[in-house]
Amino acid sequence: SLGALEPSPDHQWIAYAVDIDGSERHEIHFKNLSTGEIAADTIKGTHTSLEWAEGQERIVFYTMLDEHDRPDRAFRHKLGEDAAKDTLLYKEADPQLFMYLSKTRSDRFIFLECHGKVTSEVRFIEAAKPLSEFKLIEARRRGVIYHAAHHEEKFLITTNDEVQNFRLVEAPVTDPKAANWKEIRRGTTTLQIEGVDSFKNYWVIHERENGLPQLRVVDLKQKSEHLIEFSEPTYELSGESNAEFETDIYRLAYTSLVTPNTVYDYDLRSREKKVMKTQKIPSGYDPSKYQSEYVFATAEDGTKVPISIVYKKEGFKKDGSHPLYLYGYGSYGMSMPARFSTVRLSLIDRGFVYAIAHIRGGSEMGRAWYEGAKFLTKKLTFTDFVSSAQFLAKEGFTREGNIAISGGSAGGMLVG
Repeated sequence: SLGALEPSPDHQWIAYAVDIDGSERHEIHFKNLSTGEIAADTIKGTHTSLEWAEGQERIVFYTMLDEHDRPDRAFRHKLGEDAAKDTLLYKEADPQLFMYLSKTRSDRFIFLECHGKVTSEVRFIEAAKPLSEFKLIEARRRGVIYHAAHHEEKFLITTNDEVQNFRLVEAPVTDPKAANWKEIRRGTTTLQIEGVDSFKNYWVIHERENGLPQLRVVDLKQKSEHLIEFSEPTYELSGESNAEFETDIYRLAYTSLVTPNTVYDYDLRSREKKVMKTQKIPSGYDPSKYQSEYVFATAEDGTKVPISIVYKKEGFKKDGSHPLYLYGYGSYGMSMPARFSTVRLSLIDRGFVYAIAHIRGGSEMGRAWYEGAKFLTKKLTFTDFVSSAQFLAKEGFTREGNIAISGGSAGGMLVG
């Protein structure tokens, strides 16, 4: 399988990482795009993380796996040289942390991030100075997570150092340590800041408020901001790769329990959305025949638990007569998206109500939603799910004894 595919800055070469035996241990190869020649350079035992330096030297940074298949070392390789002599740039000793490389959208910096569930640390190097050493943004502190992006002479950093639901700060690239962080935007008990996409004239801040994702556009020239608007009560929204740094167009993906997967190009200046692609339903599909709702159940301790619901409008009554299919997960801080699926249509068309209980253990309602339901408080994931089912019956979406429950992976533990 193909794990990475990165063209060189001059588009003359392509570096790619392949797993040829299903072990998830990759080997990196290099292909000359002008001649079709595969270079003799082969680097084995790698992860999928690799980035080219800028310039004509044809230098690549990559990560290697340890004996437990954890990416723990970063190397520098020059095309045409013996990979056995590649320079080790950094080795991560903490077995709880994983390493990956990324290049900023501006192409100016390469980041080396070591991250775990409760800690992260980022180093950086100028992509045009590949022989220099990686510099540290801020030393790791247990419980503190941060991620970085780049804009002009500053880094944009998303961190939970002072607020559980993260804040967005800026720091000078010349001295980006925490003492120099200047706050831009702060999370609240209902608003979580999840990251930022940086462009020449705009920032797009990824947020989640009251359980729902949202994209906030900051116009740096006009010194204004707005949210990209969608009207459905529950949905899933995310940015695509958006590789261009100098652009007014932001590509995003949108879907809901009613709306098939749709890709938009959003004009950051005019605020107009243009549909680029919509998921095709070969058997035919009319979204106007279906209705979604976003409601809140009350958990045993009084906490409000969000639930995403969809049903067919025709024949639907909140009288308890409908069977209901309830899905849950609630683990590892993963938010369950309210996305479209053709698989469930046959049930809904026959009168089923489909619901997703966004129970604690995920991150739908912020970082506390995850941290408050693990280890000794993991029981809350289960009791939230029960409370969600009881609420749906009480509100007439179904009745007790007429509910099917489902969960995959960690959700299997929930329902099993």
